[in-house]
Amino acid sequence: MVYHAKTDIILTIIIFLLFWLFGAISLLSFTSLSTVIIMSTTFIVSVVFIWWYVNSIKFVFCENYLLVKGGPFKSKIPYQSITRVSPTTEKYTGYLISSSDKGLEYFIKQQLTVV
Repeated sequence: MVYHAKTDIILTIIIFLLFWLFGAISLLSFTSLSTVIIMSTTFIVSVVFIWWYVNSIKFVFCENYLLVKGGPFKSKIPYQSITRVSPTTEKYTGYLISSSDKGLEYFIKQQLTVV
């Protein structure tokens, strides 16, 4: 079973536009074309990576573990290590950066195993 995290679209768009605005302002101070190209490429790759991470968070319920995926990151959490699950309104916890204002918070006995 796969559940995709709900994202707050307005907050995500505002953050994305602010990234672009600050990136454009920082490029105005450079005069060399090669510096502008390198800075632009680095900035675009960074923004695309963050956008991919924030908008691809999903939870996969496998037979023996919970698999949490966000961009290139994965975490396997065995069901036996989950000690408690409770509702939360914190937006910036765990994988749920820029998520909706309601969610579930899970507590585990040990460190996550990153795959």
